[in-house]
Amino acid sequence: MLPLPDRDALAPATRQALADLNAQALQVMITMLRPGALPRSFALLGEVGDALLGLDEAARRRLAAIPHLLITLHFDDVEWWRAVRHESPRAVALADRAARAARPRLRALAQAMLTLVWHLTRSDPPRAALLLGLSPAVIEELRDWTPSELQRIADRHALRLQPRWPDRPGVWARWIHAVASADPALLRQVSIHGLQLLASRCGEADEVSRDPTH
Repeated sequence: MLPLPDRDALAPATRQALADLNAQALQVMITMLRPGALPRSFALLGEVGDALLGLDEAARRRLAAIPHLLITLHFDDVEWWRAVRHESPRAVALADRAARAARPRLRALAQAMLTLVWHLTRSDPPRAALLLGLSPAVIEELRDWTPSELQRIADRHALRLQPRWPDRPGVWARWIHAVASADPALLRQVSIHGLQLLASRCGEADEVSRDPTH
């Protein structure tokens, strides 16, 4: 298990970049909720969207400051990244109408996210795993990608973005409750729990990537 990072020990620039990216992600989610159908990849918002909309600006800033990324893009699936690196330029990602309507916002979000991914996979791989939720195998794969390659993925696959833990609304409900309460002890508790979940998930993904039967 990788050691959990102390939020206060994070470089200020890294902490701010992560908070800014989470704030951008939350704004995209809130925009999706006003009004209209949700993209299938953001179906989680159907369960926690009302609570998310009920947060005031200060609570949303606290949610954005949780010390790990609130969105994901196949970050535990190294085979997906290997496949898309060499995919045909004619390959088209399928998406529902709601996702296509959100494409400009999702593309901008994916571009910002993958810029941070590029930086952290080179400068601080352990934190790329814990803060961004990348498996060790994905980090190793992405370390020799160029910025232009990652931006191509952002342009072509932004519609595959998902909230972190898209099938675990209870995790999001606890985050939302904590930031609404503004209780420092509760905020620290849910932050640590989120990092523990990511550390566990990354370890599982790395074991799968090394298993010759997969």
